[in-house]
Amino acid sequence: MKRIKIVFFLFFLVAALSGQSLDGQWEGFVTMEGYEGRFLYQITIEEEGSTINGISMSMTADSSTQVRFQLAGNRQGNQVVLQEIRQISPPPPEWCLKYQQLELYNRNDSLLLIGNWSGGVCKPGRIYLAKRMAIRQDTLERTIPFSKIGKWTGHLDQSDRTYGFFYEIELEEDGTGSSFIVSEGNGGSAYHDLVWSFDPKNNQITITENEVIERTDPKWKWCIKRAVLQLGEEDTGYGLTGDWEGHIEEDFTALGKCAPGKMFLHKPILTEKIVQEIATNSQAYELELSRKVNINQVIEVERSQLKLGVWDNGVYDGDIVTLYLNGQKIMEEFKIRKRKVFIDIELKAKNNFLVLHADDLGEVTPNTVAISIYDGKKEQILVMSSDLDESGAVLIKQITLE
Repeated sequence: MKRIKIVFFLFFLVAALSGQSLDGQWEGFVTMEGYEGRFLYQITIEEEGSTINGISMSMTADSSTQVRFQLAGNRQGNQVVLQEIRQISPPPPEWCLKYQQLELYNRNDSLLLIGNWSGGVCKPGRIYLAKRMAIRQDTLERTIPFSKIGKWTGHLDQSDRTYGFFYEIELEEDGTGSSFIVSEGNGGSAYHDLVWSFDPKNNQITITENEVIERTDPKWKWCIKRAVLQLGEEDTGYGLTGDWEGHIEEDFTALGKCAPGKMFLHKPILTEKIVQEIATNSQAYELELSRKVNINQVIEVERSQLKLGVWDNGVYDGDIVTLYLNGQKIMEEFKIRKRKVFIDIELKAKNNFLVLHADDLGEVTPNTVAISIYDGKKEQILVMSSDLDESGAVLIKQITLE
């Protein structure tokens, strides 16, 4: 009976996809073997029965060269075959006429077409296309209600250290949770379990770690921490700030007392519209690189022209990363150094998606990288963390001051 239910569900899923219309505009990118960059790609098609006709357009990353093609194809269920028949403009030299074998996926509010292409003497590659499905406009801007439950991300310092720690907590409804800490000095990283409580009178959250449940350095002894954190509203979400104290694992003597410090945590508040944009932007990335995207920070900037700084703010351990801005590589397989490296970037959307992809974790897992973003008026510094399963991300919102 269970098997029958599973088969029926799969049949229903395929049937649901088969019923989705492909009509309209699709946007994405094309890769090609041996070529490091990407070509922006757009198709506008009409579907009649199983027959597809339309126009496609390939563009260089800077949009300086645009080539249009006549397109035809066929659809069988969620399998879509497209062929560029001829180059409409500009005149020769001619670009590759791509033969595309694509599969249709349904992700949240978007349809995706993903697959391989080939074209005569041209080297083959991959195609990633997305089309937004209709969404009720009156729900797009609704703010998702705030909850103390979930993930809070930030950092902590310690009075006897010159370096800091990446710190993240996950709070559960039953008053339990976990914390994750990465040392920018010795020790690597560790997970602790914890308990927490909320004091509504003083608007404070108290967290108390119990023990280490996982660690990268088996010889390193961590501080078991207790913190009373003030809950407050910030420009882009909610913050938890306060003092912490603790003792070294298994040492409850005076000598085992840790030097105290301060803790800074943040939880972004997003609207449904931004969540949908995040989902659309991250889907091709997740499918292409087989990694989840974890957005835990949101910042606001006042200009589209930004200066981005990247460096290792702790002990240099050989981290290698790739940075994506709205799906485009802006730093590729870059070895993080103690010295800041700056690049200029331009925002082309209201909501922009910066992803840190870990290529090599160095000596200490995960990758933790300090990022500074300067918009000409204010510099904002944050720490991003990624490993080989999950990529850290930050949402950069471009705002207009009245």
